[in-house]
Amino acid sequence: YGYVHCFWTETLFENGRNVIKYSRFDGATWTKPNDIYLAGQGIRNISPFVDKQGILHITWSEGFFGLTYYSYAPAIDALSAQNWADPRRINVPARPVYLRVDSRGVFHILYLNPTEESGVYYVRSENSGATWSEPVWLDQDIPPGYIPDSLNFELDENDGLHAVWFY
Repeated sequence: YGYVHCFWTETLFENGRNVIKYSRFDGATWTKPNDIYLAGQGIRNISPFVDKQGILHITWSEGFFGLTYYSYAPAIDALSAQNWADPRRINVPARPVYLRVDSRGVFHILYLNPTEESGVYYVRSENSGATWSEPVWLDQDIPPGYIPDSLNFELDENDGLHAVWFY
């Protein structure tokens, strides 16, 4: 629809929890920010993606070991928290996590694992996030004493997956 979508978090000082906020820009004005989800503590990143059907998808990770969640809403109606699906937990320890949806509707997630098996991992879902593949560890040859950082992940026009990071 030509919107610019913006997500961020704010901390509620009375209990330290985070709220995910959303606003969009139509080319002339920004909407009033709206709370779309009351989260736990320590949100690392929010990864938005609008698919070809006009659905706005987001993933995010919470806490030190990256509890990972997914939700979605029609991009045209994403301003109301009521239009967002209840968040689904994705059983991967991600901090941060990035989501892309290809032209066939396959969900692709790339993430950094902050546990003792630190590295870059990939999972996919072919049923709109109901189930996910087993994680694939992409960089098992990490040099000793190094951890990946600054992960970036994109799809090309042929649904090819491209990722970069550094140690």
